Amino acid sequence: MSISPTTPDLDRDLTPRARDVVAAARSEFAAHGYAGATTDAIARRAGVSQPYVVRLFGSKERLFLRCARETQQQIIDNLRETAAAANGRTAPEDLGHGFMTLLAKDPVSVKLMHQINSLGRHPELGAYAREWFAEVYDVVRNECGLDTEAALGFMSRGMLISTLVSLDLQPNTGEKTFELVNFVGGAPAQA
Repeated sequence: MSISPTTPDLDRDLTPRARDVVAAARSEFAAHGYAGATTDAIARRAGVSQPYVVRLFGSKERLFLRCARETQQQIIDNLRETAAAANGRTAPEDLGHGFMTLLAKDPVSVKLMHQINSLGRHPELGAYAREWFAEVYDVVRNECGLDTEAALGFMSRGMLISTLVSLDLQPNTGEKTFELVNFVGGAPAQA
């Protein structure tokens, strides 16, 4: 079944049970990727049957897209809230701090964002990944008011952060890792 970026049920209101399924799916997709996550594992995590998951969302693909859409919206909302709090003087550091705050509250979102971005060549999901990545950049560049160089720097650092989080790299796992983690945290790298 082919779906388009304008599929209306991606933003439909969900029952509490369906919200539980989406929460379980976000965790499974973040941990195992689109290909590795199964509707059976999602159902077990949510405490429902696998046919119920499929009945709610139609397919694993549609459930992934729902999770992806919620994650992208959460990131965009975070950027907009950070920009609004800066009263028109948004600095990349402000956006970075807001992103790191989101990461601390919900590390699943950043891991899922990384999974979404890895699907650019997928025949059905790729269009979503590209569209939503471009939407994040548009918000950073135009709504947050960063110039091109600052917006590109912010996006680059954000992609490095999501990669480090996905790899579960910590500053205490080696000198190169220490440099990378300190770089994304804004501390000067050791020479």
